[in-house]
Amino acid sequence: MFKDVVRMIYEEFSTKGAMELLYRVTSFHRIPGSPGLERVAEALSEWLRSRGVDVEIRSYPTDGRKRYYLFKSPVGWEVRDGSVELVRPERRVLHRFIDAPTVVATYSPPGDLEGEVIDAGEGQSPKDFRRAKGRIALVHGRPEHAYRLARKYGAIAVMFYEKRLPPDAVPYRRLPIYGEDLEEGGLIPAVAVSNKTANIILSLMRRARRPVVRIRVDSRYRENAHLPVVVATIEGGSDREVWLTAHLCHPSPGANDNASGVASLAEAFRSAVSLLEAGKLDRPKMIIKALWSAEYYGFLAYVKERGGVDGVVASFNLDMVGGSQERAGGTFTPVRTPLGNYSFINFLVEAALEDLVSKGSPVRTETRLKVLPTPYTAGSDHDVLNSFGVPAVMLINWPDKYYHSSLDEPANIDPEMLRIAGSAAMASAYFISSARGEEVVWLARATFNKLVSIYHEMLNEAEYNGWGKVLRARRKILPHAFSKALKRIGELYPEAAEVSERLAGRLQRLSGGRIKTGGKVYRRRFEGPLSMGEVRRRLGPEGARLLGGIMRKMGLAGAGWMFSTVYMMDGSRGMEEIYASILAEYGAIDRRLFNRYLGLLVKAGLIEEKPS
Repeated sequence: MFKDVVRMIYEEFSTKGAMELLYRVTSFHRIPGSPGLERVAEALSEWLRSRGVDVEIRSYPTDGRKRYYLFKSPVGWEVRDGSVELVRPERRVLHRFIDAPTVVATYSPPGDLEGEVIDAGEGQSPKDFRRAKGRIALVHGRPEHAYRLARKYGAIAVMFYEKRLPPDAVPYRRLPIYGEDLEEGGLIPAVAVSNKTANIILSLMRRARRPVVRIRVDSRYRENAHLPVVVATIEGGSDREVWLTAHLCHPSPGANDNASGVASLAEAFRSAVSLLEAGKLDRPKMIIKALWSAEYYGFLAYVKERGGVDGVVASFNLDMVGGSQERAGGTFTPVRTPLGNYSFINFLVEAALEDLVSKGSPVRTETRLKVLPTPYTAGSDHDVLNSFGVPAVMLINWPDKYYHSSLDEPANIDPEMLRIAGSAAMASAYFISSARGEEVVWLARATFNKLVSIYHEMLNEAEYNGWGKVLRARRKILPHAFSKALKRIGELYPEAAEVSERLAGRLQRLSGGRIKTGGKVYRRRFEGPLSMGEVRRRLGPEGARLLGGIMRKMGLAGAGWMFSTVYMMDGSRGMEEIYASILAEYGAIDRRLFNRYLGLLVKAGLIEEKPS
């Protein structure tokens, strides 16, 4: 049964092996389009092959022009060195690339210059750069718009910092530089500095000391860059596939994000292969694939070459799964599939985690592990599969106080977290690919019980908060979505068809009335996941500002419903049904914000109203 598979993989999993790989991965400055990403793919492949895993590397061009669905591929780029030095009123080195590779903003052009620093605030408005000409702009806002404004208003360089980070952490910043920008020219170097450094410079400004800084970036743009995709395979008896994913990219060290997912998945996959070879696990009926690549870009390139996702039945994404809850903070969070694509795989991976962290479990974490399943939220490679209708769960420990900074180091990793995440994901993937007979009947019944429990929890939440509209939406929408998830079990496993159909009917009878189906009917004009960067580009500065306002108001919830809404726009659902589904999934979402967001998507040309 499933619990046996979870425990077998957990016991086989070597935390020592996973940590050895994690340290190796963190040694690479693995930016998409860089030699570091290509080298870390080779290092991972070598690690897997040496442990008996069948693996290959696929390769796809990345030149800042070629698109993989909505996503424009990164430019080829390499950084060798960089530094930030205070020149006046005193001379001191503030940051060096050798100590903090994030000091050089990703895709920054080379440069060696000195200049007075001015405070450009968030850097999101032209007025922030009114004194920028011939100077270095210090910015704490989003880099995409700030960098373009800095260039436009004559700054000679940009220095970014991030207020939310610990004082000594140097943030990871990525510049919006693509093929056309290289052709246009006029690029300026950009670096990142810690809050401590930013406050030193701001303090000098307040005392009218007019700080002068030297910025040095040793980088180059490169041709013939590629996005590697490492693919490990366990062959099955059919052409159906279950995927596990973890992104390889990010600056060094990038321990939790995402050397943790890379190492956790690699060692879990190695464990399953070892158990299969020892005859302790039966050969699966479906193919199991593990894929590692650049976040979004590599996986989309792989899907595009493959011609879509036909035959893929489920996926599990491991992103930031190793952070110590004591040192990095956060909660271990299984991110569920979107309600419009709800799946039994949510139950499976949550059941595995519950078994591993419950009283009497074998887990040996530093502190008692906090686990909290959440509704779908976007931001990693599970979006790729969900956007094509394949249910994909993400495992993540969130938030992490060192996220996207130079202090995302191996010292903040809890090896047991790697073991828990890898075991839960790998056991779930193996069980889906191998279940038969009584196992799938158990799966249908256990999923039914879990869905009934979730249904009542969500009704109670709405009643407690006084969400009248949400309560009505949940009574109507949830039984329908949950019954589809149960029926899918019968479609995948014929021996469970009768019981899953019967239990789906029982769920459907919980429905509190007919689903409202009126309103405009929209359809997507693109395939694959939504790219907020592409939305901003199409909208221009004013539209991007409005979009940013919506995203700031909604926070993490917005990263869920703003994507989930688009997934449901298949030309068959009216906006009343889609809005009711969003209420059912996320709670009280303001209808005015919802409509404003739809208007921006229409303006960006990404959705269109279906002719009646």
